[in-house]
Amino acid sequence: MKKAKTIEYPEEAFDQALDSFSVSLLSFDNVLEQLEPDDFLPRYNRITIFLSYRNQYSYPILWLKVFRTGSKIGADNFYSFPVQTEHLSAESNYEIEFLGFDAFNEKFHDIEVSIISADDYSKRKLNTNAVERAKKQTVRTEKKT
Repeated sequence: MKKAKTIEYPEEAFDQALDSFSVSLLSFDNVLEQLEPDDFLPRYNRITIFLSYRNQYSYPILWLKVFRTGSKIGADNFYSFPVQTEHLSAESNYEIEFLGFDAFNEKFHDIEVSIISADDYSKRKLNTNAVERAKKQTVRTEKKT
């Protein structure tokens, strides 16, 4: 079986993302869900964010940091989540609902979502399989006026 390719992004992409987008958490559900009906265990939190796309962005993926605060894992309880940008328009706002994977399955207090830094992405790089799976994890993308 061929190993999936890790996705590398230059540091400039993360700087451009900060200039192009802002993100805020609207809500999350503490009850875990299954991504697929035949998943052995529920491992996903339903998360809704507000994404403001201010300026043109040159890359196909916007990387978000999903951080679970107040767990015994501490500062390492985060992961990268890819948002596909090809269907998004600059100077627009979006409400995006997705299922965020809970890798550690530890109790936590809150979820914070932000534009990921190059340093944090280097710790939680994703491969092409994870990007494809994120398409299934994205429940809804709604343009807001």
